Amino acid sequence: MIVSRELTCCNLPAACIAIGSFDGVHIGHQSLIRQMVDSAHTRGVPAVVVTFYPQPVVLFKNLKSNFYISSLEERRDLIEELGADYLLTLPFTYELAAVSADDFLKMLKEQLGMLELWVGEEFTLGKGREGTVERITQIGAARGFAVHAIERVQLDGEIVSSSRIRDALREGDLLNAERMLGRVFRLEGPVVHGAHRGRTIGFPTANMDIDPLRVKLQEGVYWTRLILDGISYPAVTSVGTNPTFVHTEHPPVTVETFILDFDRDIYDKIVQVEFRRYLRGQVTYTSVAGLVEQIRMDVNQVRGYEQNVQAATGVFTGSATAES
Repeated sequence: MIVSRELTCCNLPAACIAIGSFDGVHIGHQSLIRQMVDSAHTRGVPAVVVTFYPQPVVLFKNLKSNFYISSLEERRDLIEELGADYLLTLPFTYELAAVSADDFLKMLKEQLGMLELWVGEEFTLGKGREGTVERITQIGAARGFAVHAIERVQLDGEIVSSSRIRDALREGDLLNAERMLGRVFRLEGPVVHGAHRGRTIGFPTANMDIDPLRVKLQEGVYWTRLILDGISYPAVTSVGTNPTFVHTEHPPVTVETFILDFDRDIYDKIVQVEFRRYLRGQVTYTSVAGLVEQIRMDVNQVRGYEQNVQAATGVFTGSATAES
C-alpha cells in the first residue's frame, strides 16, 4: 500500500475512493472500506482511502488530549489489511476547511480519476459541512462519478461509532469496545523510565510513553497482554496516577505493565499492550504492604484467566516482567 500525506503524491487515471475519519477502523469502517476495495478491484482500478489528520474536531475544538482511538500507524496497518492500494492522510487545516465540497471533489476527480466515492450515510464534506450525501451525489452526477452512501453498522440495535467506542473505553467497558472494533483494543509506544517504584516492591513494570491525544482509559487495573518482537506475554497493567505514592494536585496518568514471569531490560523497545479485561478501580492504600498484597491478588487473577484461555484453546500463550 502506498501511503502519503499529499494528494499530489500520485496521478491516477481511475480509482475508487472511500473518505472518512476512520478513527479506530471499527467494524462499520471495515465494512465500508471492504465494499469500496471489492468494487475497485472488480473494475480493475486502485482502491484509495482518503482520511484527515488531525481530524476536523481536533482542529476546531483545539483538543490536546483524550480523543484518538488509534494511532496513525495502527490506522495505516488496519486499512492495509483491508486491501487498500493507497492511503492518503491529508493534513486538515483551516485552509482546507474553507474549500467547498465541489472544489475538493473536483481535485479528487482530476488527480485520482475518481469513478466512485464511498462514504457513510451521514457523511459531510467541505466548507460549513455543506457537502451532504445529497449534495455530493449531485456533484458526482455533474462531474462523472458515482456516490455510494453506506448504512451505518448496528450491534444489538445500536449504531457502531467511534464516539461510542471512546465512551466505552473511558468507562472500562472493554467487551463492548472490542465488539465494535472487531478486535482487542491496544496501545503502542516505547518503554520509558519511570519512578522505579515497582522494582523496589518486587513488581517491576514497563512504563509506556503514550500520545496524550490517545483516548484516556478508565483508571484502574487491567488484565492485558504485552507484545514484544511479535511475542505475546500475559501481564497486569495499571492505568492511573499512583495515588499511594503521588500526592500532587494534578498528577499525570501513567500506563505501567507488570509482565508475568519475565526478566529483561526492554527500555526504548516499542511494545503493544492489548487490554483484555478491566479488573478493578484505582485505590489509595495506607501502606505499601497493602498495595503489594493487592498486586499479588491481581497477578493471581490474571494467571487464572490465562489458564482458562489455555484450557479452552489448547494454545500455550507464553509467559511474561520488564525493568522499570
